[in-house]
Amino acid sequence: MIHSVNFFIPVLKKYSNKIDILFCNMDEYIMIKEYIDSKTIVVITNNSKPVTAALAFNKIYMAEVDYIYNVLSTTGAGDSFIGGFLGRYLQEKNLEESIKSGIMISQKSILNIRTFNEQ
Repeated sequence: MIHSVNFFIPVLKKYSNKIDILFCNMDEYIMIKEYIDSKTIVVITNNSKPVTAALAFNKIYMAEVDYIYNVLSTTGAGDSFIGGFLGRYLQEKNLEESIKSGIMISQKSILNIRTFNEQ
């Protein structure tokens, strides 16, 4: 979350060499990129633009994100992306498949969300 990035920067400085994967959006990435260790895989989301995975500031994979019509809510889409990504990455260590899985799960979440009162 962009409003908490300033709080996160000291932690990132201190532990950057211990972070294997970092998830952020493009605005957050711009603010923290100078503190990221070169061995960290950075997965950058950017709204409807391609998801980018970078290592040592070089793009190593980009995945297009299809536009979704009839979005009920974007609440939880980022968390769903991370969960879908990590679930696949922990099984296979395949960056491309992990990003595709994260996109698929997040897209499902924005189409299937229900409010507490609807349940």
